[in-house]
Amino acid sequence: MVAPALPSIAKEFGITTEVESQLVLSIFILAYAIGPLFLGPMSEIHGRVPVLQIANLFYLVFNIACGASKSKGQMIAFRFLSGLGGSAPLAVSLQSHEFRKVLANQSRLVVVFLAIVGVRMNEAEL
Repeated sequence: MVAPALPSIAKEFGITTEVESQLVLSIFILAYAIGPLFLGPMSEIHGRVPVLQIANLFYLVFNIACGASKSKGQMIAFRFLSGLGGSAPLAVSLQSHEFRKVLANQSRLVVVFLAIVGVRMNEAEL
């Protein structure tokens, strides 16, 4: 959680403007939004498991690097790279062909369930 620590991060790295302080927080979200554009196609080409494992390692390494950063530039760069790695579960699960198949089957089950429940509720009112 970076948001509660922003004042102490700003003090440690000598960040004086509010824009730079908020950039430390929001750069992760920017990378989290951009990551699926690259990681989704990579998971289709190389498989979900290797892409997810490498991205998790990427996330771990650059989060540790954030803790060891010596300047605000390093902190911002490491947060961005950490966000790229952190977006892998989102990219791999939403881009997966098997995931769409599961959703299609579940939606059919929900429709059948609601039809049965609706008929039973209608009979109960009579």
